Amino acid sequence: VIIDSASPRFVAPKDVGATLDAEDDEDDDDDEDGDNNNNNTTKQAGEEGVMRQVLRAVQVRIKYEESDAFPALGTKRMLEYLKSHNWCISRCDVPMIAKKLKLDHNIPLFKYYYTKLVVWMPHLQFGHMPCCINCKDNNKVGVPGYPSHPGRMVVDLKENYFIMGCRYKCNQCKKDKERLNAIAKAAAATAAAATAGADVEVEVTKINLQYTFIGWDSRVLPRIPRLFNETSRC
Repeated sequence: VIIDSASPRFVAPKDVGATLDAEDDEDDDDDEDGDNNNNNTTKQAGEEGVMRQVLRAVQVRIKYEESDAFPALGTKRMLEYLKSHNWCISRCDVPMIAKKLKLDHNIPLFKYYYTKLVVWMPHLQFGHMPCCINCKDNNKVGVPGYPSHPGRMVVDLKENYFIMGCRYKCNQCKKDKERLNAIAKAAAATAAAATAGADVEVEVTKINLQYTFIGWDSRVLPRIPRLFNETSRC
């Protein structure tokens, strides 16, 4: 509440929200399919903020270097850079990364929108897949794709920065969910046949078993043994 000096009365100003260059993407961290994210990454660069363009370009490059389409004798420059810089792109290195990724960021004012980017992909950083949040095993865990959002903003005490990750899927838990759902449907069908003609409603309970998860899920982090010894910092 402020006092207007022109007329002695109380004035309640409208709420002001900070522009953090973060868009209202759908929260699909726990999306169970993970197969439609490629369609969501086809946004035009002009429709996104400056830092969001950098995030998406880095994500696309990592996906390419990790894919089978990458040349066998090619140099994985993005992954090599991240490994040598503790999986972090500092704010001062963002202009160089943007130039190498051929982004049209020649406007001097763009530098004021740059911020730090931390990449969190345990299967690349620690050499093994993270454990499933349900079965606590990683033998059947794979990387089916990436979230539609290129990165999440972290609001810290001293600065705001972005963190980028990928989605993991436990194929064993997916099979278990499909099997349990099939059993539930069969049981419901049997119950419906047994109560035919009676005024009884048979309800099929959907099995709620999450088999996909994001790399920074709080249920995953305690099972990464080297997490607290090698924290990504810039």
